[in-house]
Amino acid sequence: MSELEFNTIANIFTFAVSVALLLGGIKLRHHLFQEFEEKWRTLERKDKFRLAALDEKLKAHQEAFALARQMPNVMGSEGFDFNFYTKCNRFFDTRSLYLTHNARDAFAKAMAAVHLYPMNAKSLPRERGHKREKAMEVLADLSNDMLILPSILSSEVDLEVPGDRLVTSDGQPGQS
Repeated sequence: MSELEFNTIANIFTFAVSVALLLGGIKLRHHLFQEFEEKWRTLERKDKFRLAALDEKLKAHQEAFALARQMPNVMGSEGFDFNFYTKCNRFFDTRSLYLTHNARDAFAKAMAAVHLYPMNAKSLPRERGHKREKAMEVLADLSNDMLILPSILSSEVDLEVPGDRLVTSDGQPGQS
């Protein structure tokens, strides 16, 4: 084999390797691009789901807040309000998963208080001495569970965006 033939074959081999690498690189790039597109679509779907869930979470907290504002009425009523308790229970069964963990726990405690308060208040006049003091403590705890719920719900819904620019009372820019 002459030097010219050798160089020709070497050039053809080098060209073939270059083409193979180029094609392999194109295939690799194509594969990576498809993978990227798939991950991007997955993220878009998750973002849409999160935004929809965020809207539902806000609605659920608002519904819970409206019910929570009615709960203290139980303390002034003569007996157990079955309709109101059923309304709270229906909300809890259908919407409580949209509440934050703290809000869900507080709502459950307040619902128990709605159920237990009238029964305990009714038995209070019969109690004397230490039993009466204990019954008063129970009523205080039950009423606290109902009264604190609105503030827990409102603190769980944080609508401020970190870094929002505020203006302080003296007109100076502030940071939230």
